[in-house]
Amino acid sequence: MSAWDEKKAKHLKKLFKKYNKDDKIDKTEVANALKEYGYKNVTDTDTNAVIAKADKNNDGKISYEEFEAAIKEFVQSHHRDEGYKSDEEIAKLKKENKDKKDKKGGEKKDKKKKKK
Repeated sequence: MSAWDEKKAKHLKKLFKKYNKDDKIDKTEVANALKEYGYKNVTDTDTNAVIAKADKNNDGKISYEEFEAAIKEFVQSHHRDEGYKSDEEIAKLKKENKDKKDKKGGEKKDKKKKKK
């Protein structure tokens, strides 16, 4: 699979459409999109860097093409591409973790009973 597959590009397009109001997005909208993309602790510095690299005409807003290129670079520079998870994948991991915790809790109870 390529480092930047169609599923990730589709997710980015969806985020861009969600946050843009005039076929471009500004700093606040980029920050919101990055957070929803999985960067929960995105900083102003991160957002400013994305805008600065992508904003060719210095109007403080970027088009989808600029956004996609800047996010690809951001993801690669933060070594986070392999960590990308879609909403479905996150829900599945949460369920698996809950199941593991439930199973471990049951095992601990069984061990306590055996000691008695």
